[in-house]
This record gives sequence, C-alpha cells and structure tokens, in this order.
Amino acid sequence: MLIRKSRILVVWLTLALGDVQAQAPPAEPRSFDLSAATNVYRLGAGDQLSIRIPQVLAGIKPMIISTEGQLTLPLVGIVQTEGLTAAQLQRRLTELYSTYLVDPEVIVSLSAARSIRVTVQGEVAQPGTYGHTPVDGKSVYGYQDLQTSQALKLAGGLKTTADLEHIVLLHRQSNGQTSRRTLNLLALLETGDTTNDLLLSDADLLLVPRRAQNTPDTKIAQSSLAAPTTIKVKILGAVQKPGWLSITPHLPLSEAIQASGGFTAQATRQVVLLRFDTNHRLQQRTVTVTDLTNPDDLLLETGDLIFVAAGQQTAAQASLWRQLQELLGD
Repeated sequence: MLIRKSRILVVWLTLALGDVQAQAPPAEPRSFDLSAATNVYRLGAGDQLSIRIPQVLAGIKPMIISTEGQLTLPLVGIVQTEGLTAAQLQRRLTELYSTYLVDPEVIVSLSAARSIRVTVQGEVAQPGTYGHTPVDGKSVYGYQDLQTSQALKLAGGLKTTADLEHIVLLHRQSNGQTSRRTLNLLALLETGDTTNDLLLSDADLLLVPRRAQNTPDTKIAQSSLAAPTTIKVKILGAVQKPGWLSITPHLPLSEAIQASGGFTAQATRQVVLLRFDTNHRLQQRTVTVTDLTNPDDLLLETGDLIFVAAGQQTAAQASLWRQLQELLGD
C-alpha cells in the first residue's frame, strides 16, 4: 500500500509540476559539457559481483569486495580489485587461473553497485552531503562514476566567488588516515582538461574556498558548473496569481508568496511544501505562515511545489487539496 501510494503521489506531482525544464528559459551556451565527464565504472569496496568459473566454482558465486578492495578466491587466494573495471578483473582472473587450469572460463559481472556519500562545503549553492547509488554501473544521477565536477554540480553548482584553483579534497584511506589534496579545476573550464577532475570515494569531503579577490569569476559564470541565478517553483491554491515563479535561489517562502500576489481572502495560511531530497525521496512539510515579512521562514529550492490551503475553496482547489491530503495520509 505504501509503495502504491508513493507511486500515485509521484504521478500527482508530475501532473501538478509539469516539466520544469520545458518551462524554464533557454539556457545560455556553456563552455564545458558536464555530460561528457563520464568514465567506465570502477570497482570498489562494497560492490557485489557475480563470478562464474565452472572449473572451480559450482554455479555463479556472488561475492562482495572487502573494505580493503579485495576478493578471496579458490586456488589464487587474495585478488586486488580496487580501481579495476569488471572486464579488467575478468582478464586478471583469467591470467591468474591460467597457472592452474587449461583454458579457464571466467565471467565477471557487477550485480549490485556500492553506495557512496560525499560532502561538499564552501562556495557552492547548496552545501551538504549527497548520496550516489549506481544502478548497473550507472548512478541515479546519470553518471557512471562520481567525479569532482559532478559532485559540485549536485551541490547546486559553484558560486562565482569560488576559488577554482584551490579546491581541497579530503579522502579517508583504508588505514584510517585522511589524505589531503588540492585540486585546480581552472583547466577543466578553460580547455576541458580532466586531470584534476578526480573520481570520488565514499566519505570524501570537498572544500571550495572563497576567492581572495572580491569580484565574480566570469569563467565560472560562463560554465556549466555555475550555480543558477534563478530557479523555478510552483505555487498552487489560495494565492492571487498561482502558477510557476522564477525566483532567486533560496528565496524565503514568505517572499515567494508575496511574489505570487499574496494570499487571497479565503487563505487559511496553512501551507504544504513538497520537495525531493538529494536521494530522490519526497519530503513534505506543513507550516502556518502568519507573517509575510518573517526572515526566518523556509528557503526554497528549484522544483519545490507549494500549496496554500483555503477556507472557502473553489471546486478545483477543494479537489486538489483533498487529493493531496489523501496521498499524504492526512
């Protein structure tokens, strides 16, 4: 029942929100194509593999790569897998088993990819921790491995005050120690050089410092890594001008309601905010807005859906509000 309700709610939200990208203004040309920054999936600790070696193993053997990035197999013992692709591991095992078997048949496939979480802090639009769960070697965000540039994009993009030449990557090593590396992504924007666009691992932390110069970096502003200057949210229900709004990122809820003409006379001031989090889970919050000048209210993000309840509703408003309450279980 819960799964069915969730699916219905997603459909309902799709109809209410429409196509965000279709309604957004055309994007300006970018000097760096983020979609091109992908690699073949690299194996790591936590990946589950299906391994078939008929001469040694009965059937297909599911195995999980250890925290040291290793597998333990009959005859050959411990095998280092960290950083290899499934095809590379298959060739490596074939070579190892050739010492013991004649024409060994080895088949390796990825059955369940590991989940990783990375944290991005500093001069980005939405600092925080972001989950990344590959499916069949490809993540829910569309990237096969999570690279530094992609993590910055997940965090809402770079502010124009970011120092591209001194981004700090903190990485927890298998021995428990933390390594520190300074990344220079300037060449990535200027020439597409991906030398410093490193692949990230679970628990990695990116720190984006502020530029020493107190002026916007035009290279960032013209790139696909730039944080958006406007976002789109949708307000429905008892406001003067319901529909899509183009607003500045993190505009307070009260100011967005003001931008939509304010409450109607029928508004109860009960407001439901719906948004999908970084792990694609639906988040719902109901608040009562009593003061449209409150500086401490909710800050909006792109794609947010806001519904303002009314005491005396039109038939359409009543139907929409009833559907929303049923789906949310209120």
